[in-house]
Amino acid sequence: MRRYLPGLVLCFAFGWAQPPAALAEPPDDTVIARVEGRAITVAEMRRILIALPAPVRQTLQNQPKSVLEYVFLTRLLARQAEEAKLDQESPAKEQLQFQRDQFLAQLASLRQKHSIPVSLEDQRKHYEANLNRYVSAKLRSLSIPFGPKSGDGKLLAEPQAKGKVEQLVGELRAGADFHQVALKHAADAVSPVKEGAFEVLGGSENTADPRSSAFTRLKPGEVSDPFREEGSFTVFQVVERQVQPFEAVQEGILLELQNARFREWFTGLQNRLDIQVEAYK
Repeated sequence: MRRYLPGLVLCFAFGWAQPPAALAEPPDDTVIARVEGRAITVAEMRRILIALPAPVRQTLQNQPKSVLEYVFLTRLLARQAEEAKLDQESPAKEQLQFQRDQFLAQLASLRQKHSIPVSLEDQRKHYEANLNRYVSAKLRSLSIPFGPKSGDGKLLAEPQAKGKVEQLVGELRAGADFHQVALKHAADAVSPVKEGAFEVLGGSENTADPRSSAFTRLKPGEVSDPFREEGSFTVFQVVERQVQPFEAVQEGILLELQNARFREWFTGLQNRLDIQVEAYK
């Protein structure tokens, strides 16, 4: 069997570095390390990696010896605990059983979630019934800052700023050009108007978000009501608006429906449990 430098082989074998195309992955029987004289091959290292926590795997490329030391020291101590029958003593015995039960329960839940069928017809029905959630739009905005209630000479107090932004909304809805209105008021001595950069946003279920309301309810060219943000009032105008095609959002729809049906399945399991607490102190 061939021998390689451990760090180099682990990078190539497990994908933490991209080797040149000409370099092939080492064979499974390649020896990458020895622990107390016993050869550790690429195949065995793969099996070890499957069980390791993510933070430990991330150190493998730079500290392969430390990772192997962690793994085999853990195994050594575990064997000593078994030889001393510590795993048969209470509460360790019950704790081990509960940890096993938890892990198996997670496996069963994951298998159930990923095996739930959702027909293409159901996915399309969900899409058609929730088109507003799959809207994407290009927005532009202007905002008017305000200061403390008394004003500070540079910023309007909140009530005056609100009146000013409502006046601008009236101008825009009467047909004034959005950019020209922003330019006209950008040089105001008090609370100058700030024109925001274009934003391209996707659908949102958060109806309290004014941006969501703007691009899901307004048509291109229409202007939103002003809304209050921290220290300013802002207005949006929809520049472009389109519904994302079904194919672009199908994966998310499938996952959403699977999750919903999984919750129904899980609730059914909970309801099957007949638990009566008669006395507990």
